[in-house]
Amino acid sequence: MVFENSRKLKVSLGIAAVVSLLSLGAYLYFHVDSPTGNFDSAAVTLIFDYGDSRREVFANEEFKQGENLFNFTKNELAAKNIIFEFQKYPSLGKMVTKIGDKKNSAEGGYWQYWINGNYASVGASEYLLKPGDKIEWKFSKSSF
Repeated sequence: MVFENSRKLKVSLGIAAVVSLLSLGAYLYFHVDSPTGNFDSAAVTLIFDYGDSRREVFANEEFKQGENLFNFTKNELAAKNIIFEFQKYPSLGKMVTKIGDKKNSAEGGYWQYWINGNYASVGASEYLLKPGDKIEWKFSKSSF
């Protein structure tokens, strides 16, 4: 009887260890996205269409879960030494006014963004990035 209880205990402990290892593996698989092992990071594609046949594409750019698009764009452009300017409006938030050499004007156009092919419905500081997002900033006179 003692031998049988000891064997059952060993089997139970073995099963618990396997379940724990599988759970840890699943957690790491879904929460570690980079070779550096950064937790809670993911990747997005960031595209800038200057409206004059120039496009810049930054693919697989890492962001932290919960990061908003405005801060992400600002930081990515700063890291690449690309000019980024904005105007803060107390009741509306922040409006991007210049990226690179393209500055907002009634004659030339304005910076606007699309999320996964859809025109944005919130300001960039309100949009929280999601893994796999394709963000396209366009310098354009219209949103269509």
